[in-house]
Amino acid sequence: MAFNKKQFKNNINLSGVVLNYSIKKDENAKRMFDGGDRFKKGDTYTSYNGYVDVLTSVEPMNYVRVNVQTEYKTYKSGSNTGKPTSATLALEEMANKTLPTYRKTGKVNETPTVSVFGNEPYNFKFTDNFYFKKDTMELVETINTDLGFANLVIGDPVDEPRFANEFTIHAYASKLDEELDRDGLPTGRMVVTASVPYTYGRDENEKVLAFDIPLIGGLCEDEEGEYDMAEYLVAEEEDQGFTEFSWELVGSIHSWTDAPVQQVEEGTSRRGRGRKAKEVVNGKHMVEFLLEGFYILGEDGDVFSQDDMLEASKARQVLVETKRKKAEESSNEPQASTQRSMSGRASGRGGASGASTSGTTRGSRRGW
Repeated sequence: MAFNKKQFKNNINLSGVVLNYSIKKDENAKRMFDGGDRFKKGDTYTSYNGYVDVLTSVEPMNYVRVNVQTEYKTYKSGSNTGKPTSATLALEEMANKTLPTYRKTGKVNETPTVSVFGNEPYNFKFTDNFYFKKDTMELVETINTDLGFANLVIGDPVDEPRFANEFTIHAYASKLDEELDRDGLPTGRMVVTASVPYTYGRDENEKVLAFDIPLIGGLCEDEEGEYDMAEYLVAEEEDQGFTEFSWELVGSIHSWTDAPVQQVEEGTSRRGRGRKAKEVVNGKHMVEFLLEGFYILGEDGDVFSQDDMLEASKARQVLVETKRKKAEESSNEPQASTQRSMSGRASGRGGASGASTSGTTRGSRRGW
């Protein structure tokens, strides 16, 4: 059974206000490879690199980091042909540090709105990324949320901005496990290991690979009330089976900064009384992917077969080993550095399109 690429789906939709950003512009970036008729290796172009944090909820506060590694783009058709795209204009403002942020204004209605979205093949999506540490050659794997060629649109502040945080992926459920805390104790949530197929390469060199993304199932809420996705997952597995089936998985991204707070050390000779100040240590950006709904793909959940997914996983492993050899051969060259995103909690059987913790609708086909 061969893959039906029309069934591939990997899409994220964000909307909110600009929480924070860090964008660097390089007008003398060099092309690292040949791009056919479009460009040649060594050509100079204008690049933008960094991140944009989109505030998707105020209470409770939540944001999603959009990684940016793109270039100056113009519209190719229509009345705006030749003019900078909306994403380019937004990134220019950020590179010049002229765009206000919620971190500075402290008020939603005084902060520019932001939306990140797109349609295949220019959609905002989860991307598979890995590299090898230069000193140890240790493999580090990440799940990124990269802007790529998606739309990034900045708007004027409004009194009631639209908040959206949702993803929809088509995947093969390869594992279902209890989530354990640092002490090895169950948290009450479940972890779904979802294998997501995607294409790699172009034309005759195109192959189908698959990466694993951990989705967390826990407590969720929609317009009908609160539900426990962990219970739904366990029930589905015991009833008709959840693992080894193909699913449309709906959810949201939960991000926070893991910044430990430390008491200022004793022993100061300064005069004073009462509680001592606390020092916030620089924290780490943390992410988890929350599962809020699942629906069977196809009549029997066999859109992605086990054999095809195994082949796709093997193809990815071949690519990993190929890049390992190249990394070993060029060990003197600097390597990129990122950390694998943590998996998130999956929760409740929700609607086929609602990915925030509210506003999902429960469906009639197999799933929650």
